[in-house]
Amino acid sequence: MSEIEEEKEPKKPKKSLRDHPLLIVRIFANIGFYLWITVMAIGAFFAWLISLLFI
Repeated sequence: MSEIEEEKEPKKPKKSLRDHPLLIVRIFANIGFYLWITVMAIGAFFAWLISLLFI
C-alpha cells in the first residue's frame, strides 16, 4: 500500500541552482545564466540581421 501512495504523490519541481544555499554555486549559476542570455541575444540579433539583408 505504501508504494502505491508514494507513486501518487506529485513530484516536486527541482529548484534552480540560482536558489542554492551555497554562495559560490549561486554565483556560478548566475554567471552561466546571464552568459547564456547574452549569447542568445547576440545570436538572435545576427539571425535578424542576416534575415534582413537577404530579403
